[in-house]
Formats: sequence, structure tokens, C-alpha cells
Amino acid sequence: MGRPQTKRLKHRMYRHLQKEGPKTAFELKEWYNNTENYGSTSESLSQVLRTSILFEAGEQIRWPPQNDQPRPKGTGVGELKNYGVRTQRYWTTLWHPRPMDEVVAKAIKSKKPIKKFPHFLQLEIKKTLEGEE
Repeated sequence: MGRPQTKRLKHRMYRHLQKEGPKTAFELKEWYNNTENYGSTSESLSQVLRTSILFEAGEQIRWPPQNDQPRPKGTGVGELKNYGVRTQRYWTTLWHPRPMDEVVAKAIKSKKPIKKFPHFLQLEIKKTLEGEE
């Protein structure tokens, strides 16, 4: 949890998920690469989300959702023309931001050095620890 690049990524993802609600790794990748001009992949973002205390995995959904429509005639399996219809779907996870009080409690319980967490979380941890004393 200590690399500066992933700390910045986690902060931006956490803010985005709080504003927009649950998203898949693919949706987060599209948003992050288009707004921040980075070249992240869905797999790398999923690993960051999976290992961070800021996020929790939600329900499994089928992706992409627009593929629920029937295919046009003449686009059967094995035919060369599929008119741009994506035929593969897969299961993916919706990611949710954890509530801040739960994140702070987990961070304090982990006994990791405070510098390992993103800056906004460091401030929340300090505020909570000062409030306890």
C-alpha cells in the first residue's frame, strides 16, 4: 500500500466511487485513463482495488450489460459477419468504497506505519487518534 503511484490512484478512485457509486474495474479504467491520461489496465486496477482497505468487492455481474440484446439475423456462431456485436460476456465485480470510519478502524488495527496510507487517510487516522487521547 506504500507506492506513491498507487496511493494517488487509490485516492482518486475512492473519491470517484463515493461520487458515482459502485463501478466495475472496466468502468473505472475507462474513467481513469480518459480523465488522468494514464495507461492502466483493468487487471492492474483490480489488483489495487483488491488489496486496498479503502474498497470492498460487491456483487458479481455479467459484463458488458448491453450484450443482452438478441443478435441480428445472419450472425450465428461460426459465421464471419457479426456486425460488430460482441459475443463474449464475463462475470465481473462491482467495487464499492468502504465507509471512512470502517477504513480508519481497519488502518489503526493493522498497526502499519501511517506513511503507508494515502494522505487523506493519514489525516483521518490522525484526527481519530487525537480524538481518543
